[in-house]
Amino acid sequence: MHNLFTYVVRLLFPLRRMIAAYLYPQPQTEMNLHLQLDPFTFAKGNYAPITFREAEALRFVREQTTLPVPRVYDVWVDAQDPELGWMTMEYIKGVSLYDNWPRLTPLQKERVASQVVDFLRQLRAIPPPVPTKIASCSGGPVYDSGRIAGGNKLFGPFDSEEDFHLFLHGLATRDLPPQFAAKAPKQANGHDIVFTHADFGPSQILLDPDDLGRIVAVLDWEFASWYPAYWEYTKAIWGSDSRLDRGIWREIIGKATGFFDVEAEVDMKLVAFQGVM
Repeated sequence: MHNLFTYVVRLLFPLRRMIAAYLYPQPQTEMNLHLQLDPFTFAKGNYAPITFREAEALRFVREQTTLPVPRVYDVWVDAQDPELGWMTMEYIKGVSLYDNWPRLTPLQKERVASQVVDFLRQLRAIPPPVPTKIASCSGGPVYDSGRIAGGNKLFGPFDSEEDFHLFLHGLATRDLPPQFAAKAPKQANGHDIVFTHADFGPSQILLDPDDLGRIVAVLDWEFASWYPAYWEYTKAIWGSDSRLDRGIWREIIGKATGFFDVEAEVDMKLVAFQGVM
């Protein structure tokens, strides 16, 4: 009976998308891949392997922590496009921290910062299944379209931090003449491996519209994986949003992760080398 119900829901999904476009007019992403379906359900489409990665990460975080993340209802491959995956999940009403940070009172900002620190500490306290491995929560490849590779490319997993760093260095220098490649810095090894959101910024945080000091959701878990301890900090600084001063966000994230400014500088230099050619 459950399988029949799931089949019918997926079969009716294109019709639900059409109806939702009229019932819930909202800014839509390219190809209408992010949309509210009804008062309780949000749908998100992406390259299928990435969709399944995000669904497993959301379920993992709900099981292992008290972070407010949407409940996943279903995940499947589109019947018409085998490269497109869909995920339906709990719709959580909220407003973005990115848009509302300037409106927050000092006390509300302090409360939000305290929750961010707590959330990151919870993630980092999850015991890794393999203490040395850089991988998704299920041990598979990792994904980062912003920092590491554009488009839908997955990479890894890596048996050790050293292997991961060799990959990053090779990515930065692969198109460079040897005399330039030799100047690219190398990241130090020896960090703990911790579970990492890897895109933890104000745009991914929803606040309660009736209480702007309370976080009601942390979104966008497609990058989440086991990474070296510095990765959350460097990614948060590297991609921080302009409406929330980078120095403020650095202090908030650093309070939870520690301050990895040396690693952040090396990583930014590797990114610069990657963009030379």
